Amino acid sequence: QPATLMTRLKNVIVRSQFFLLSQMKHAYEHDPLTGLYNRNFFFSETRKLLDRCPGIRFALIRFDIDHFQTYNSFWGEEEGDRLLRFIADRLRELSVHCEPCVFARINADAFCICLPYEKEAIEGYVGKAVAALDNYNREYRLVPSFGIYLITDPHEKIHKMYELATLAAQACKGSIVDYFSYYRPEMSERILGEQWILNEMQAALDGG
Repeated sequence: QPATLMTRLKNVIVRSQFFLLSQMKHAYEHDPLTGLYNRNFFFSETRKLLDRCPGIRFALIRFDIDHFQTYNSFWGEEEGDRLLRFIADRLRELSVHCEPCVFARINADAFCICLPYEKEAIEGYVGKAVAALDNYNREYRLVPSFGIYLITDPHEKIHKMYELATLAAQACKGSIVDYFSYYRPEMSERILGEQWILNEMQAALDGG
C-alpha cells in the first residue's frame, strides 16, 4: 500500500530527525565524559536559576583536585577519567539534597555547583566530599580545594562569580588543614597588587 508506506516512512524520518536533534542538543549542553553540564550551559542555567529564585540566597562553589595531572600521570588517563566520573556521581547525589541547584564539570578536574546558601549544610557537604575522596584510593591522597563565593548581587555576571570562587579555591591550595575558603575582597586586591608589581618590574627592566 503506497500511501501507508509513505506515511510510515515520514513517521520514521520525523522520529530520526527528532532523535538526532536531541542528541545534538545534549552534546552541545553536556560534558561527554561525565554527562554533567558543560561550562557554557552551566553559566546559562545558573543565570536562569538566580532570576527564577530572587528570594533565595545562593553560593557558588568551585573545586578541583590538587595536582590532578600528577595523579593522571601516575595512574593513567583511564583511572583519571574514572575519578572524574566518581566526582560527577557524588555531585548528582548531593543535588538531591540541595534543590534548587545547578552543577557542572567546567574543564579538566574543575567542577562547580550553585546551590542555596546555608553555612552548616555547605561545610557539611565539603566534609563529606573530602571523606569520599579519602576513601576513593587509599594508596594516593587526593586533596581537593573548594572556593566558596557567596552571591550578594544576583545580577552579577556568572563568569565573574566563577572567577571569584576560583580565587577563593586558590587561597587554600597547599594547605593540609583547610580544604575550603570563602571569597573575601582582599583576595582580589592582592591579585591586583601582585599584577601592579609585575607591571612595574617589567617597566623597570625595559628602562634598564
